[in-house]
Amino acid sequence: LVGLTVIGFLLALWLQLPAALLLRFLPSPLPAPWATSPGGLAAAGTVWEGELRGLIAGGIPIRSVHWQLSPWRVLVGQLHGSAVVLGDGAKLAGRFSLRFDGTGELTALNGELPLALLQPASPQPWNGQVLTSLKSLTLVAGKPERFSGRVDVLRLSSPAVTQALGDFRLEWPSASDQGRISTLGGPVDLRA
Repeated sequence: LVGLTVIGFLLALWLQLPAALLLRFLPSPLPAPWATSPGGLAAAGTVWEGELRGLIAGGIPIRSVHWQLSPWRVLVGQLHGSAVVLGDGAKLAGRFSLRFDGTGELTALNGELPLALLQPASPQPWNGQVLTSLKSLTLVAGKPERFSGRVDVLRLSSPAVTQALGDFRLEWPSASDQGRISTLGGPVDLRA
C-alpha cells in the first residue's frame, strides 16, 4: 500500500506540474528572433495544458500561446500535442509531434493574419489577409524541410498603387518539388 501511495503521489505530481515551472528553464534573454514584452513572460495552467503570455516573435507581439501536451510521450523524448497562437488580428492553430532536437512534423496548421503583421519594420507595408491551410510541415533540426498545403493572400494591395491587386493562392502538393500560384480573383490573371 505504501508503494501504491508513493506511485499515486508521484503520478499526481507529474500530471499537475505548473506551467510557470517552464519559465525557469528558458534562457534569459531569449535567443533571436524571440523576445519578451516589457511586462515579461507569464504562464498559467499546467505543463501539459497551459498558456503563455508576453512573447514576441520576430518583432510581432503574441497575445497568448495555449497548448495541450501528452505527458506520456515526453517520457519517450517526444513533444506531441496541439497549440493555438493568438496575436493582434492573428490566429494559428495546429498539431505537432517533435523530438527534443527539433525534428518532427507539424500538421493541420490553419490560421489567418494581416499581411502587414509580417512586415513590422516597414513604414509602408503591403496589405491583405493571409489564410493558411497546411496539411504538414516537416522540420529537421528546427528548420522547415518541406511542406504541403496552401496559403491564400486575399485583398492584396501595394502601398504604391491604390487599386487592389486581387486574391492569390499558393498550393504545394505533398511529395512534390513544385508549387502552383494562381489568382482567385481581381484585375490580374496569373497561373504559374
